[in-house]
Amino acid sequence: MSAELAAVTSYRTYVQLLEAIGHTVDRSAVAAFLSDEDAQKRRLEQLLDQDETNFTPDADVTRRMEELVRSLQDEIKDLIEPEQDIEGEMAQALLKELGRVSQRKLDALADAVASNGHGKFTRPRYMKAGEFRQVLQECEESGGCFALFTLAPYLRRKLKKRGYTLSTEQILGLLRGQAGDQKAPYCLKHLLRELNGRFRAGLVPIEELVGESDADEWLEDARRKLLLRSHSAMHKAIAQVSSLKYDCIHKALSGNKKGRRIQVEIKDCLLKWLKDLEEGREPGIPEQYRAVSVKETCALLPELERRFKAKEDIYQIIAAKTGIKAGSVRRYFQKGGQLRSAPLAVYLCAKKLVEGRSEAKKRSYLSNDRIRRVAGRLAREARAALEQWRQADNAPELELRYRELRYNLIAAIKEGWQRIPSTLQ
Repeated sequence: MSAELAAVTSYRTYVQLLEAIGHTVDRSAVAAFLSDEDAQKRRLEQLLDQDETNFTPDADVTRRMEELVRSLQDEIKDLIEPEQDIEGEMAQALLKELGRVSQRKLDALADAVASNGHGKFTRPRYMKAGEFRQVLQECEESGGCFALFTLAPYLRRKLKKRGYTLSTEQILGLLRGQAGDQKAPYCLKHLLRELNGRFRAGLVPIEELVGESDADEWLEDARRKLLLRSHSAMHKAIAQVSSLKYDCIHKALSGNKKGRRIQVEIKDCLLKWLKDLEEGREPGIPEQYRAVSVKETCALLPELERRFKAKEDIYQIIAAKTGIKAGSVRRYFQKGGQLRSAPLAVYLCAKKLVEGRSEAKKRSYLSNDRIRRVAGRLAREARAALEQWRQADNAPELELRYRELRYNLIAAIKEGWQRIPSTLQ
């Protein structure tokens, strides 16, 4: 048997074993592992599924493929723990054993393989939205609802290890059933089943949150530190990142007669945000619920006026970077106005301009009428896209549309577009 045919035979064994536990092999990834030479990689990728070949590879190819098969065989054997010692041809004996294993055990085995060195040789595996909702329902019926604030980041880390890059918001959408027909990574089935009671929602004494402090004083102090616009905004922010409804949070934290016991997610959420702040990290609070005093934005105005020719230039640039209407931005810099607070995004953007970290220059980007018209049109489209995204429960495709428009708007202002490129129309 030629060296290459031996490699192909071993490759087929590898494919059979992985397919038996539910995976699909990524042939190009295997070829890249077998050879360090680009030409040979491409040739191997074409030949791995063929019976015969006139191409004789480096002997190292066969050795690497056989080592890959042995490694997978040893792992499968350790995980399924056959009742008797396997005799004879290992691969065929393992395939026979796998035929007797339950689907739940196969799912566990597939996840174990996906999270170790063999995972990089498999293609991503998904399940339909309906199948995922069924798994989620089974898990909740057996142990109660999940505390999503802590579960979603945990799953994000686990999925990343397995090659799936999902944001916390996307995972929350899946767990809440708000992802429509979006498919879910198949390994979530095993990950959820193996939680064993962790991340369950439940009640804890309010003292676990506030300690010996007065609850009203503690909550007001936390609100101020976290720059939350109001207590109602704090409750809405918690609801957005957790499994709890706003009414539940509002009832637990409002009024003179607060609940003696609160949902564990309320405690975890607020303490995590405060810890992030204390350790110099930006808390993962939805931006729309945070604000600063208008006095703080007005304090930045003198320096901003020294950097730009006109106030309107300042407002237009901040509007472009934040997606907030220029007219609204203007009101956040009026000392004698009716507004008492300004969105945190406006303040941070203005602060970056003052500190010189932005790409803004002292010249006015919007001194040209044509540039202003282009920027105005893109700003309107970006605002409309932002509103659609928010109303559609943060749909990924609408988020992408909004961010593309905002990027184009910033580019138009910075580069002085006098017309919108045909490729964007």
